[in-house]
Amino acid sequence: METRLIIDPPLTGTENMARDSALLEAGAPALRFYQWSPPCVSVGYFQNIEQDIDEEFLSREGCLLYTSDA
Repeated sequence: METRLIIDPPLTGTENMARDSALLEAGAPALRFYQWSPPCVSVGYFQNIEQDIDEEFLSREGCLLYTSDA
């Protein structure tokens, strides 16, 4: 099976995570390079937002917080 190279333009956190989900469902190997616009922090399933993320810092810096619940 051939690996696809995907170079995406800057996208929102929601758009980037949707693309990741679609790639996972497709099951084909892919190497994907992406950027966030606006700046975003993606929180993993097993991360604790209250413990691992400084939300005040993100707010001051203009970064959005993306979780799978968003």
